[in-house]
Amino acid sequence: MKSLTKFCVSVVLAALVVAAVAVSLAVVTERTVNAQACGLRVTGAIANCQGASVLWSSSTPNVRGYYLETYFGRWPAGQALFPASQRAFVIPSGCSSGGAVRLVEVLNSGQTCTLDWTGNLPHARSCSDSACSGSLASGATTVHAANFRMGLAPNAIASAFPDPGATFTDQSAQATGFPLPTVLAGVTITMNGQPCELLSVSPGQINFHIPADADPGPTDLPLQILTTRGSAPQFTSRAQMNPSAPGIFTLASNGTGPAASNWLIVKPNGLQIWQAPGSLSFNAADRVYLVLYGTGINETASSLAINGLTVTAFYTGPSWMVGVNQLVYPFTQAQLAALPSLSGAVVTVGIPGRSWLSQGFDVRK
Repeated sequence: MKSLTKFCVSVVLAALVVAAVAVSLAVVTERTVNAQACGLRVTGAIANCQGASVLWSSSTPNVRGYYLETYFGRWPAGQALFPASQRAFVIPSGCSSGGAVRLVEVLNSGQTCTLDWTGNLPHARSCSDSACSGSLASGATTVHAANFRMGLAPNAIASAFPDPGATFTDQSAQATGFPLPTVLAGVTITMNGQPCELLSVSPGQINFHIPADADPGPTDLPLQILTTRGSAPQFTSRAQMNPSAPGIFTLASNGTGPAASNWLIVKPNGLQIWQAPGSLSFNAADRVYLVLYGTGINETASSLAINGLTVTAFYTGPSWMVGVNQLVYPFTQAQLAALPSLSGAVVTVGIPGRSWLSQGFDVRK
């Protein structure tokens, strides 16, 4: 299936032009999901060099417990809940870490109240903070390029954002060929001392490729960004590394909504026809595949959970573009007939006992 990979990777490149505002703005947004009277409220987020404390209050009756969905996954892990009396939790993270956090209040009835932090809160104090490191460098936040989560992996594409008010460079530039450059617009990045390839550089964002032989962790690796044209000559950040950290590129360029995908129709004579999401059309004898694009996937097995179905991948592996994975899922025509025009989905990569989940996204038929 590798011969199919050159089609529409431009969609992935477009998905890398993410909205930097979504990460750099220090704004908290509260959102109550269900319509019942929820007494869940945010009371603060206190940051230090090694973590961020999430604080909340609640007047909701009949609460069973709470959990947090963070850039590291779910706290507590699995199906466990914090007790109903709990009102704070410290998210352990390296300096200059940040990301989206969701607090979910679970009632005895099974209903939930939900609050979302959007933007870059909670946010640990920058590595440049003298109380943390004594360094004169500026800080930066490094996240997964496909879903803005903090978890990263070898061979993944990542995005770095400077601290508010700072800039990496005074110009924008994109790589124009392969191999990718390690210097672009006066900017270089090293991870644990190892140079990283650069896809694009702008004042407020850098997209770069994590070396395939980087330490898979789980561990926390230092990043150093050097620049000759930025607001500071050096920026420091951390990368939260895992063996795999699957993320699926989406059309919204932020990891939410419809996936950056294609439908592949294979005719009985072997002719391949590519179709954009929202325009799926096929004949009775055709074979139909959903093609997704992701990064941070270092496994050769994956499955797609969609609309109550679990579909095993025909192909999970690299595409022609460095750091970009291609995932190909076969669908029967009966399965396609049962799918609504827009379906929520999630990808699992790996095998039982060694697997990782992507973010949730939508598939458009």
